[in-house]
Amino acid sequence: MKQSIKPFTPYTLNELESLPTLSVGQADNLKVDTGTVRVWLSRCTVEDGEPYNNKVTIERLIDGYWFAWHTYQAQKPYAERLRESRKALASEVESFLDELSEMTGGA
Repeated sequence: MKQSIKPFTPYTLNELESLPTLSVGQADNLKVDTGTVRVWLSRCTVEDGEPYNNKVTIERLIDGYWFAWHTYQAQKPYAERLRESRKALASEVESFLDELSEMTGGA
C-alpha cells in the first residue's frame, strides 16, 4: 500500500501515534513508508539514551540504500501543549498560595 508523506512538515506526536505501525524495529516503530521515504517513531526515551523523547527519524532511499535524512522531536499540537501548560501553571500557583497561607496563618 502506497502512503503519501507530508513534504517538509513535521508530523505531530498525535498524528504519528494515530498511524498504524507498519513494522517494528529494534527501538522504533515504522509509521510511514512511501517506498522512498520512511518515518520512524522511537519507543525509547531520554532515559534510554535518546537525545529527546518522541524522536522521529526520516529515512530516504538513495541509490538503493536507506539513509537517516532528518531527526526531530515530535510534539503535541500547540493548542494542546498550551492547555497542558496553563493547567500546570494554575496548579503551581494554587499550591504556592496554599503554602503562603499556611506560612502566614491565613492572613
